[in-house]
This record gives sequence, C-alpha cells and structure tokens, in this order.
Amino acid sequence: MRIWGRVLGLFFLALVGASGWSPELHAQVCTRWASPAGGGTGVAAFTPFQIKDFWPVASPGSVLCLLDGTYTGVNSQVAPSTWVTNLSGQSGLPITVRAVNDGGVLIDGEGVRVPLSLINNNWLVVEGINFARSNASVVQLVGSSNNIVRRVVAWDAADYNNDLYSASSNSNFNLFEDVGGFGVARKIFSAAQGGNDTIYRRAWGRWEGSTNVGPKLTCQPAYNNERMLFENALCTWDNGSMPATYTLQHDGVLWTGAGAGTYTGGQVQDPFGIFADASNSEPSAYRVLYSLAYLPTSARFDPAQLIWGNAGEGTPTGCGTGIEHSTYSNVGVGIVAGSHTGKLGFNMLSCGAAAQLILSNTVTFGGAGNSIAGNWQATGISLGATVNDVPSIYSGLGICMASQNGALTTTPLWPWPMNARILAATTLANAGGHTHKIHQGNPPKLTDLNDPHAITNVTAEIEALFGAIPSNCRSETLPGPSATLVGAPAKIPARYTINATVTNAPGNTTDWIGMYVQGNSGANFLQWRYLNGQQTPPPAPILNATIPFIADAATGNYEFQVYQNNSVAPGDLMATTAFHAFQGRLVIESGRAVKIDPARAVKIEGGS
Repeated sequence: MRIWGRVLGLFFLALVGASGWSPELHAQVCTRWASPAGGGTGVAAFTPFQIKDFWPVASPGSVLCLLDGTYTGVNSQVAPSTWVTNLSGQSGLPITVRAVNDGGVLIDGEGVRVPLSLINNNWLVVEGINFARSNASVVQLVGSSNNIVRRVVAWDAADYNNDLYSASSNSNFNLFEDVGGFGVARKIFSAAQGGNDTIYRRAWGRWEGSTNVGPKLTCQPAYNNERMLFENALCTWDNGSMPATYTLQHDGVLWTGAGAGTYTGGQVQDPFGIFADASNSEPSAYRVLYSLAYLPTSARFDPAQLIWGNAGEGTPTGCGTGIEHSTYSNVGVGIVAGSHTGKLGFNMLSCGAAAQLILSNTVTFGGAGNSIAGNWQATGISLGATVNDVPSIYSGLGICMASQNGALTTTPLWPWPMNARILAATTLANAGGHTHKIHQGNPPKLTDLNDPHAITNVTAEIEALFGAIPSNCRSETLPGPSATLVGAPAKIPARYTINATVTNAPGNTTDWIGMYVQGNSGANFLQWRYLNGQQTPPPAPILNATIPFIADAATGNYEFQVYQNNSVAPGDLMATTAFHAFQGRLVIESGRAVKIDPARAVKIEGGS
C-alpha cells in the first residue's frame, strides 16, 4: 500500500434532487465487463472487452456490466444470435446485460443494425441502457420468452414496416418495465403474432412519424396475441418526424395499393390513434389499466380518436375480430384546451357478437367527447370540456400509486420513474447532428434527417395538462440541491443522487470509488467512478472530490469503498462507509468509523 503524508479524511454523503420514485436496483454482481472500445479480458472493470465477447462465455446467472459510453458497430450491439445460437438463461438464473450507471450507456444502431435483438433467447434481463437508430425495430424480441427489458429508453426505428418495441413470433411472457420510446416507427409499443402475455408497465411513448403503409399508433394492446397488459402507460403523439412531402412506401418500395400516392403537410396515412387494437385470431383478453392517452400540444393529429376499440386491421371504419374479454379501466384522455375539437376521446365500436368488452371508470376532457357503442359495458364514464369538469386522474382514477399486475400498490407513482432518463434522452435526440432516417420524395428515398425530437419532461407535461400532482402521490420531498444533512440518520427516496465526498485521497490518477452491496468488495461493485466522476482517469491526481451516484437500491445494506491506483486488492482499500436501504428509501449511518488505519489515521465518518 502506498504511504502518503495526508489523512484520507471525512468521507460523507450529501443529497441533491433528481427524479423520485423507482422500484428497485437489481444489484447482481458483475461477472464480465464491456466498454465501447474493449480490448481487454472482460474479467474486471479495468480490462473490459466488447459486448460480442460476452456471448460465447455467457451462461445462466452471468451478468455483463457495460461501462459508460456510446456503443457502435456490429461488435457492440446487444444481439446474441449474431454470435451464438439459442443462448438462454434459466428461471431464477437469467443472463443479464446492464449499464453500470443507469442511463450512462447508449447503443446506437446507426441506421444499419438492430441495437437490441433477441432471437430465440429466453430468460434474459436488459436494463439501464438507451437504444437508438435501428435498421428495423429498436427493441426486437423474436421467438424469445420470459425476458425483462427494464429502465430502457429507445428511439427511432427504421422507416419500414417496423415498431419501436416489438415482441413477436411466439415471444411470450415478456416484461417491458420502466421504459420510454419516441420517434420514427409505425407503432411505439406492440406485441403481435403470438406475443402473448406481454406486459408494458410504467411505459411512456410518443408516436412521431412513419411513411410506411399501414396503421400508425402509439400503444397497441392487441394484434393476433392474447392477454396483453398495459398498466401505468402514458401514451401520446406529436407528428414531429413526419416529412413535409413523401410518397407512401412499404419496406422502402413504392406502394401501389390502397392509399398509394404523395402526401404533403405532414399528413399521416392510416392513422389509428394513440391506443388502438386490431383484428385478433383468438379472444384478445387485453387490459389497459391506470393509463393515459393525451395530446399536450396543438400539433397536427390525424387520427379521428385518441383511443379506438375494435379498430380492425387496415379498416378505417372497423371492425376487428377476436376483440373479446378486453378491458379499459381507470383510463384518462386529455386534450389541450382549444385544439383538436373534432377528435373523439374514446371511440369504442360494436362489432358483431363480441363479448365482455369493459370500459369502466374513465375521464375525457377536450375534443369532441366519446362515442361508445353496443357491446361495451360502460360504467363510470366522465366527460367534460376541461380538466376542471371531470374527476382528477390522481384521486378519481387512481393514477397516483404504482400499479403491479393490475393492483394498486402503496408506492407513489410520481415524479414519473423514468423522468430524468427520458429528459436526458430527448435532449440528446434534440441536439444538432443527431440524425434519423426517413423516406422522402418520389420514388421514396431513405434520407438522413436532422429533425430534432422535442425535449420532454414527462412529469411537467402531465401536470400542465391534468393538473398538479397531489403530495400523497409523490415520493418524499427533500431539501434543495446540495443540501447537506448531518447528525441523525436520514431517510431519502431512491433515485436521488448521493454525492460521495472524499478528502485527502492517496494522490494517484487512478484512485477510484465503488458502490457495493455490503459484504462485497473489490471488483464486485454495483457502480464505480474515478475521483473525477468518470470511468476514464483524470489527467492529474485528485485529492478532494465529490462524486455523484444514483441512489437506487433494493432493501438491504450497502457501502462505498475507496481504492487506490486501479487496485481491487483488500490491502489497497483506503476507506469505506455504509448506508441502509429499506422499502425504497435509504438510511445513512452517520458518524460510523468503519475503517481505521492507525499508521495513517485513515478514518471514515458518515454524514448525509
């Protein structure tokens, strides 16, 4: 251990505001590490390989941790079938690919490859990553079941017959949880052709553009699949990526069938709505619960309705088949005042002998009201001209606490769990030079378009349209940025930032700090940084530093550990301090001297 003449002194924790509620941190120990450049063995964070090197060595229980950065090229996509066949985890032992730092990884398909593609892969978990700019769907599950895609933001599918998130071809029992999606796609969230028992939970989606023939919509609860569930889904539309002029195409080929021709002014061919089902080969039995369809601006909106029940594939007047045993419950429709006055909120068709179609406890304001016919069992329907004329979505519809498998929990839903992630992703996608591809001209030509996506604060957008979020629907409010709490243990909500402050560090450029499940050490961290807050070392030693970590923790004991000089050896552990998380909150153990080196007076004292 290096000897230095300073004291590695007060190591304490401060809180700064970030987004509020989050369900839990899935804190598996990393078994391999990857970075954009790779080149190492992958056995430690300091010698990462590339993503493609993981698949041949992965087995049930393996965890690949991705270091911060933008990943491009065929070696850096999450696409195991490119390298191995039928790779799968097991129940209780999934194969996991996660970002070391939530949101710190972007996997960019550059318009020429699929950034997240699971083909015949079961029992995988993918979390904490951004995916963008595909040559097909951005998040694509084909013949793959029992997978979890969590804390992911995706944008800009290919302008072909593609959806942004897709589970198809007998991909069953897949969970998309705490996800966001926006940009180019025919549909944003979908499952089809045997994508049974799919769940979209706490999903925010915004449809923006497609020049491909076929229905356009944001959230599709049924299309030749069964028992799909949307819960706590916020779905909207803004038309922002539609070109001024285009010729209808199908997978890049000029379309000559129904609807063929040139479209101008951002007009959308076959616009279904924000939520819309489609024909089904079997009774759909879908559920849309504790969710919202909304139009926050006066931007062009071509569909005749926001929510269309019994829509029917490719039939502008309906009707679908197999749309039975299906439910919209505790669902709100909001339209910004003074716009879209001719648009329906709910347009629920009556088709043949369809049975057990339930529409219950809904609110609609703005637009032209609702049209609810025939076989829909409608109860508790509230309709008004403005948000003040209908029950609150928070107290009246229960869009206040998080929903889990159709049942309300006691966990506040707000601020939106992925608010900070979506804000960061839309800000990136808004930047000049961040292009996407869409067809323009006649004949259709795939063109790189520098068309910024709208920067979005989801929580603020919802409050502006639906009213202020009550305090009981929010996670605990904390003091303002950089407030330092000292003395007694403090409770703080998960998903806030903990600033870990280190003073009198050893003085190497590669001194680093990690966040751990208590009992782990060395390379078995949850997150890590050099003392400059990055995963590349600073050009000069840093003696005093404040390093932010996202406080997203499941119930349990945790600690920070400071190591010197890229080491993970126990003898090079310089300092540590502990905290405890329970029920989505953290308790910092103040004043706990957990490591003392008498020879060098190395002492750690907690703070908060």
